[in-house]
Amino acid sequence: EAEGVRGEPSGTLRLNAPITWGKRMLVPILARLVERHPKLAVDVAFTDRYVDLIHEGFDAAVRVGTLRDSSLVARPFAQQALVVVAGKRYVAAHGKPASPVALAKHRCLVFRMPSTGRPRAWEFVVDGTPTSMVPATAVTMNDGEALVVAAAENLGLAQVPEYMAEDGLRSGALVEVLKPFRPPPLPVALVYPSSRQVTPRLRVLVEALTGEKRRR
Repeated sequence: EAEGVRGEPSGTLRLNAPITWGKRMLVPILARLVERHPKLAVDVAFTDRYVDLIHEGFDAAVRVGTLRDSSLVARPFAQQALVVVAGKRYVAAHGKPASPVALAKHRCLVFRMPSTGRPRAWEFVVDGTPTSMVPATAVTMNDGEALVVAAAENLGLAQVPEYMAEDGLRSGALVEVLKPFRPPPLPVALVYPSSRQVTPRLRVLVEALTGEKRRR
C-alpha cells in the first residue's frame, strides 16, 4: 500500500463486473493489462447484483446504466445498445411486431432482475419519447445468454444487449425486430469510491478502459 500514486502497479485489484459483459468484454482487457504489468494481480467477482464497493472490499466495479450512488466516481468508457430479437422460424410463424404495443400478441422472454426479483422492463423510443413496459411474459429467466439461446430456438422475442445477440444476428439465427424503436444506448462506466486514493493499479485499469474507448 506504500507504493505511492505514481509507483509501479502491484498488489491485487479487486473488481466487480456484470457476468456476461465481464466475461466477454472485461477479461480480454485484464489479460492485456496483467501482461503489461506483471506485478499486478486481479480478483474479479462476476455478478449482476449491485455490490457495496466499500463494505465488500472492492476497488472498483463496472456498471451499466445511470449511476445511482453519488458517492462514487464514474468513468464512462463504453455504451450498451439494447435490441429485440427472435429466431427466424418464430418470425416466419408469427410475423414481426409493428410497434411495441403489438408485443401483446407475441410470446415474450423476459430477464428477471437479480436485485429485485422482478422482470426487467423493456425500453423503447416511441414518437421521440422514451417508453418502458413489461410485456406479457411467457418465459422468465435470470440469465441474458439463456434468453438469447431461447430466442434462437424460436421460443419467442427477447430484448437483450446487442453484444449478446451479435453472433446470432451475424449468422442469421436471430432476426432483429422493432429496430425503429430502439432506445438510446446505456452508458458503461468504471465506478470507484470518491473517498479513496486512486492507486497505480486502479489508474492503469482506468487508462486501459478509456484506451479501449478511444479505439472504438
